[in-house]
This record gives sequence, C-alpha cells and structure tokens, in this order.
Amino acid sequence: MIKKNESKSIVDSLDIISDLEEIFENILIFVEPEKKRNYTWVTVHSKKIIDKVIKYSETHNELKSPDVNWEKLIDNNNKAKTIESIYHRCKTITEGLQGALITLNKENYYEALKDYNYSKYKTNCDPTNSIYQDKIEDIAQHFAKNVKM
Repeated sequence: MIKKNESKSIVDSLDIISDLEEIFENILIFVEPEKKRNYTWVTVHSKKIIDKVIKYSETHNELKSPDVNWEKLIDNNNKAKTIESIYHRCKTITEGLQGALITLNKENYYEALKDYNYSKYKTNCDPTNSIYQDKIEDIAQHFAKNVKM
C-alpha cells in the first residue's frame, strides 16, 4: 500500500511531469505511423556510420565533403544522442510506473473483493437487510459471467 509520504511524492510527480511537458514542448515531434516506417531504417549500424563519418571529419578535415552541412550534422547528432538517453531513462521510469500501477490495481481489487465478500456474508447473516443485497447486485454485474466468487 502507498504510505502518506509516497502519496505526496506522487502528487509532486504530477507537477514535475507538467514541467517536463513544457520543457519538451518544442522538442517533441509526433510522427504518423505510416511515416514512422520510412524513418525506422536508421539502425544501430546506421548510427555507427554517422559516428565514423563525424570522427573522420574531425580527424581528417581534407576528407570532408563540401556538400555536407557539418555544423548541422554534428549538432543534430549530439541532440539525437541526448534525446536517446532521455528516451531510455523515461522508458525505465515508465516500466517502473507500470509495475507500480499493476501492483496497486491488484491490491485494490483484492481489497474490493474483501468488501464484496463481507457484504455477501452480512446478507447471509440477515437476508432481510436489503442494503447489502442491493450492493451485491450492483457490484455483481461487473464480474465476468464465468468467474465464481
């Protein structure tokens, strides 16, 4: 279960995410799925080629093509590496959040089942108490038909 200080941390996280969304506003590019396929041919091997070309440009100036905007290539490559690092760190956070969400949802479901079963127990003890019966019927409709409680 989440402790009091963890709840504050979760609320603070929402503020931080809002700040990050603002920071990334001018960086994020949303590529449509069909266009994404056209860009995914740049692989790990392609990135190694880019790095080798840049390294040669830095060590053998006379071998550089005059047709390449070297300043832009180097700047874009540095940006891409930084964004890739940010992406992997965010992915790790996302996976951790997904685990926390799964765990919390499972705990919440079990607690809800305890309350549901308590209501069934109270109804069995006093069948005339319709308050629990109404609650059971209202909740029962959300169970899958083949699940037995």
